[in-house]
Amino acid sequence: MTLGVVHAGCHIVGEERNLMMSDNDGIDDALRNAAQLTAGMLARLGEAQSRATQQHAIDQERAVTAASTQAEDRMRQAAAQEQAAMARLRLVHDPSWWAAATIPQVGDTWKIADAYRGHPDVDAAREVMARGIATGWGVTPEPDLDAAAVRRLLEQAERGWQQERDEVRRAGRDRSRARTVEDKADHEDRHTQGAKDPTPLSETEAGTDQVGEVEQARKRADSLDQEAEDGYDSAEQRQVRAEGYAGSGNQRATEARILADKGNAFPAVYATRARPSRGRRSSRGPHQPHPRYRVVGDRGR
Repeated sequence: MTLGVVHAGCHIVGEERNLMMSDNDGIDDALRNAAQLTAGMLARLGEAQSRATQQHAIDQERAVTAASTQAEDRMRQAAAQEQAAMARLRLVHDPSWWAAATIPQVGDTWKIADAYRGHPDVDAAREVMARGIATGWGVTPEPDLDAAAVRRLLEQAERGWQQERDEVRRAGRDRSRARTVEDKADHEDRHTQGAKDPTPLSETEAGTDQVGEVEQARKRADSLDQEAEDGYDSAEQRQVRAEGYAGSGNQRATEARILADKGNAFPAVYATRARPSRGRRSSRGPHQPHPRYRVVGDRGR
């Protein structure tokens, strides 16, 4: 009886031990699986981080290369622009460039010189441009003027010259009309003189008196012109002188002289206007200084 009980107890203890060992084996398996999963995840994370680090290094290298390339491109572009600018500025030393230069071209060249100010060659070119503008347009730009201000200055000078050219053209038309009137008056006077004189005269004898009158009027006009040579020549002064021609007795010729002298006069604004010296080239004909016009009809002078 006792042996049976002991045997039964041992059997129970063995079963419990087997159960405990079976439970431990399941936990160990779970722990091993978890450890393996963790190790796999860590390995994959390490690989991903390594790849990211490598890619970052590659990207940085590419960025440095691109920045270096861009810097080199900018340097080459700046060098090319400077070379072109220097070539453009060298043109201002050539008189033939000034002979054909327009206001926009001068303004653009001044802008280039302003952009590269401080360069020895550029500073010399700016001085040449200032002299060229003063010679060609009669104005001197300030050193600190920008290109837009220089263009406005030159355009203003051009407008003033255009007004003067218009006045010269009007004076030319007046002289032409006066010459026509004078020729007509001379013709009528010769016709009238021939009608009054019943004695036939040769062509030379018939024109002697008329030529004498014309020469006398011319001498009187020359005398008055010489007196006013160094003074201001206004339309009113010319009319006063022209009225002195009336002594010739030829009313039509006197009227022609008055019209011619008034047409040759300049407006009163030139009495106070300071006119700069304008040494324009022959290629810029409209900018040449105005000639001093003689009295219309003095064809022999």
